[in-house]
Amino acid sequence: MDKREAYLKTLDLKLSPKQEQNLLAYIDLLWQKKSDLNLTSVQTKQEIWDRHILDALNAVSLIKKINKTALNIADFGSGAGYIGLVIAIMCSKAKITLVESLNKRCLFLNWICLKLGLNNVEVLNIKAGQKDIDKIFDITTERAMGKIDDILPLCTKNLKHEGHFFAYQGVESVPSSQVMQTTEVCLELEKKYFLPCDEKMRKIAVFRKV
Repeated sequence: MDKREAYLKTLDLKLSPKQEQNLLAYIDLLWQKKSDLNLTSVQTKQEIWDRHILDALNAVSLIKKINKTALNIADFGSGAGYIGLVIAIMCSKAKITLVESLNKRCLFLNWICLKLGLNNVEVLNIKAGQKDIDKIFDITTERAMGKIDDILPLCTKNLKHEGHFFAYQGVESVPSSQVMQTTEVCLELEKKYFLPCDEKMRKIAVFRKV
């Protein structure tokens, strides 16, 4: 068993041949455009897998444990699609909405979906908080959007009652009680973990709409 398979086992995930094929194809396509669109600073394709794909699969693992039947999922600040596209590949029965403010990255995300045949993805070219989204989601996610107190209102506004928000945050990040009360969420759990590429502890904070 190689390191990748061993790590997936810790997440209780097993890739189907199609899922693995799509993830590897996504990495290849991203590598083609990384310099033109400033998508990543990594130096090798392996780093994309180790730093970004495996990071996203931690969220997939949580989705499968917390809400196996989630039908509508939104990824805010999608960027290169590291979180949202991996979820779309792994959760093919769910409808994934990628919310991204930069037009050139939206074009890239649509191009990826076309190349991979991902029919369960919609890309919205808007900045969170500046335009209403006419949808309600079972789960929302974000990574690297900013401080938790700033993004909680943006990422939970369209979350259904008892829905979940997955926030990739620094280990020391703690939301204020005032913001949690205003946004009507509670902190349900924090998943702290390491990736096999380094010794930096990471965290996904899971909030529930109450």
